[in-house]
Amino acid sequence: MKPYESVQLFAVIVGLAVPSKSKSNFKEKSLTCKYCNFITITEHKLLKHNSEKHLDKSPYVCGHCDFIGITEEILWNHYNDIHPDKKKWKWN
Repeated sequence: MKPYESVQLFAVIVGLAVPSKSKSNFKEKSLTCKYCNFITITEHKLLKHNSEKHLDKSPYVCGHCDFIGITEEILWNHYNDIHPDKKKWKWN
């Protein structure tokens, strides 16, 4: 697997992007935001875009406060740093 393919796969798995179907070289390596027409070739730029433009659509919401993470990893880091003595997931 080429490096850009693993980035695309990660972004698709965490729900931040949809894979591009175009034949051009740029489009094959690109990541497209699933909420708008933003296109980039790096995961970092896609995560930054999503955190600035679509944070309200993130499924990674803290059950103990109003924190919203753009990735599951960011939410887990928040739990470990801010709520280390509480359960990770708060079920209703």
